[in-house]
Amino acid sequence: MPGDATGGVIDFDRSAPTGNTDVKLVARTRERGAMSGVAIEALLRRHENAIYRACLSWLRDEDNAQEASQEVLIRVYRGVDGFQGRSNFRTWLYRIIHNACCTAAAHHARHRVCVSLEDNAHLLDAVASVDFGPSMERTHTVHAAMQRLSASDRSVL
Repeated sequence: MPGDATGGVIDFDRSAPTGNTDVKLVARTRERGAMSGVAIEALLRRHENAIYRACLSWLRDEDNAQEASQEVLIRVYRGVDGFQGRSNFRTWLYRIIHNACCTAAAHHARHRVCVSLEDNAHLLDAVASVDFGPSMERTHTVHAAMQRLSASDRSVL
């Protein structure tokens, strides 16, 4: 699922029909027989790229985003019967994405590998020699500050 970061906002394909089609697909998933399988597959395919892009923007790692995307697809598959239609389907989906990304971020934070700065001093020297200029410096400062926030705090911003 290729895609680029979208700042935590799901960038749904605006050319595709909206809400009403999602509601119809959800209703079809509740039917018995082959049509329910076709409907859930259509629903998942319809949103899989946006799910991946949102996960990537939160987790900032392609492998972690791929894992979180798969988790979201599984949660939607297993929980679509729990969608009650009181909100837009995308709102319900967004909540699942948010929860899966928070879980993934917490898991990866517990298993983060630390590297020695002494062993990688050549990288620090290379970065220090680059003149980023005032706007790049500001961008770097904001980006560094955002990285220090938890995934849930970043999602608010």
